Amino acid sequence: KISAKADNKRRAELLIKPKLKFLRILGWLPIIKFIGISGSLAAGNPVFYFFNKVDIDVFVITRNQFLWFFFIPLVIIRRLIGSEAGQGLCFNTILDESDLRIYNRNFYTANELWNLIPVSGFKTYNKFLHVNNWVNNFFPGFANEEEVPPFRNSANFLNKIMFIVYYMF
Repeated sequence: KISAKADNKRRAELLIKPKLKFLRILGWLPIIKFIGISGSLAAGNPVFYFFNKVDIDVFVITRNQFLWFFFIPLVIIRRLIGSEAGQGLCFNTILDESDLRIYNRNFYTANELWNLIPVSGFKTYNKFLHVNNWVNNFFPGFANEEEVPPFRNSANFLNKIMFIVYYMF
């Protein structure tokens, strides 16, 4: 089983490597604060789907109040071009930097955060670790700090309008 785990880890690295350049370029967008790889590939355990394909799960944190400017164009492009638009990328978690808390606090979510591979935006990644130090309950040493910064509510007028636009689409 140890050699199988090592083989899976190498296979995961080989699957991630071709997408790193695109993800780093995406990380240069002014609305993006952090990009990371999560899911089975980040854990070194690639799970193959239809036709022996594997999705790379992408974790994104946008600038404050810019989540919609990333998410809505992404949805529109996926609808117009089809499921291959992401070239094997699955944007499974998209957060706004105004609220970095993960509210679903369980072992599965803690494991996802533990295995998260940062690609760009390390300063935001460190803030994210700081806010989600509850993962220390499952994986001691995840975040060094004990105190969580105060919550800032991001539910403003623009967010509400963009949610309505998304819902209508």
